[in-house]
Amino acid sequence: MSAQLIYRPLFKVDIYHQYFLDDGLIAFDSNPSLKDKQLAHYDWQAFGQIEPTVKTKQLLANQRLLLKYSNTGFIIFIQVEQISAGINPVYKPLLDLEESLTFDFHLHITNSLFDIYSDLDNVANFPLFFSNYPEFSSLETPFINKNSENKRAKEYASSIELAEILKKKHTELSRASIKAVISLKVKSSESSYNLILANGNLPQQLPEFNIRFENRKTIWQYFSAQNLNLIHTTEPDSLPLVKNGLVAVSSGNQDYPSAAPNRLLYDKNTNGEILKTYSKIYIN
Repeated sequence: MSAQLIYRPLFKVDIYHQYFLDDGLIAFDSNPSLKDKQLAHYDWQAFGQIEPTVKTKQLLANQRLLLKYSNTGFIIFIQVEQISAGINPVYKPLLDLEESLTFDFHLHITNSLFDIYSDLDNVANFPLFFSNYPEFSSLETPFINKNSENKRAKEYASSIELAEILKKKHTELSRASIKAVISLKVKSSESSYNLILANGNLPQQLPEFNIRFENRKTIWQYFSAQNLNLIHTTEPDSLPLVKNGLVAVSSGNQDYPSAAPNRLLYDKNTNGEILKTYSKIYIN
């Protein structure tokens, strides 16, 4: 019987942003049912787009790979042959993947409010670098999150050395819209991050990675729209900016609306580091 040629997923990357996903003060993945509910209405392309580098576009074409988008991120599919059937069928890429092959993508930010509702303050160097082989830099970034891991995006800030390496390798990084580089190698220094098995077959469990942007927290200040006097403040408490759900603020018999992502005010130290961030809300 001739081999059946089909496409199977090689790896998946989810791009989460808690501004769009959290339910008020409740983290979207605090329980499975809430996560399913929030993800059902989520579309990460509300703030970003993924673009393969020129080299990766060539790789996708030459290796019979397809890039597909989902509401949570993107998936790379590869043409395979089924080499065994049964409950857990085994698949092998039709064209062998060299261990050193690397898939590089740029994350473009398309929403002008992204820097306002995202917790990326005091990140010294961009692009952020998400990879399953971060060890090539002397100042290592963490390994990209696997599946349910939840390291924050700001933890992936480039060192000065790494930023220079990336800018030489990716000339497109001069474009201000590119916030991050996602780089995945077929074989990592850590086997649990490999995209394929040592024998060249696809693993039974799809390699799944995720990027997690946290939503910014600010001190909410309420002012009179008539005389601009301060009416109420949440200081010293900072509250998260969220698109969905309720963040309750009240004083006495007065309920106050949630802050929206708009102009921010900063309190900085002498080194320019941000100490406090304020959102202003005007009440009629």
